[in-house]
Amino acid sequence: MAPRSSPDGDLETASAYAREEKAVKMQPVETVLKIANPGPLGLTAFAVTTFTLSMFNAGILPRSVEKVAVPLGYFYGGSVQLLAGLAEIFGRNTFGATAFCSYGAFWIAFGYYVMAIVPSFDGPEKEKVHIATGVFLFTYTVFTTYMAIASIRTFRALTAVFVCLALTFFFLTIGEWGESDGAKKTGGYFGIITSLLAWYCSFGLVLLDTWRYESHAFLLSLVVPLLSRVYLSAEPRLCLLSLVVPLLSRVVTSRLEVVNLREGGVACNRDFGFGFVGVESRQ
Repeated sequence: MAPRSSPDGDLETASAYAREEKAVKMQPVETVLKIANPGPLGLTAFAVTTFTLSMFNAGILPRSVEKVAVPLGYFYGGSVQLLAGLAEIFGRNTFGATAFCSYGAFWIAFGYYVMAIVPSFDGPEKEKVHIATGVFLFTYTVFTTYMAIASIRTFRALTAVFVCLALTFFFLTIGEWGESDGAKKTGGYFGIITSLLAWYCSFGLVLLDTWRYESHAFLLSLVVPLLSRVYLSAEPRLCLLSLVVPLLSRVVTSRLEVVNLREGGVACNRDFGFGFVGVESRQ
């Protein structure tokens, strides 16, 4: 005959179950918010605004229509980059959040400075506006320099973006403090190179997502012959296409070998440096 459990034993068992259930309920529950990769969006917002303003800084477009860059700075290069930075915060990407939020804030602040603060200077103050502008740009020269150093642990194309951007801010700062048009133009040309590299990174990230890391050969029959024909019939000043066509051939025809570096959370490409911190690899 089985022994009966005592009332005290039943109470102890019930109390133990209650304590265990309470402990389970009190455990923190981590909610994982899955969002799209904000890298391509932030990069292209940065590229579009930087390219537009740099065309004026380089002297390619007349200064009389320079204000076209202001709405881009407010709404695309500024606001959209801030949104991309916030998305990177949710994705726990410190580097991307710091970069996008900082440069998004830069475009909004610089647009307000140019449109509201600079016109308010009067008299002797107006003659020293270039000093204030130089200080503004110098702070971002420092910031971009150490971000360029940090980007070395990401991928090559992104590192090239930050190195060229640091040179852009450097020459623009020298141009303002030294009132040198030559330095400003040099900064403008570096800004154009920076924006092209940022577009390159954004394009690579979109390819990684939409084409699932693999290119299709049919684009080769559409893009490369067209560019080759333009190149063969072009003047010598367009000989730069001789570099573009082989590059596009490799990009279009080769399979993008993606390496997922799980320790750093980086998905990148060995050959072209495609990828961004926080990108997840599709198997």
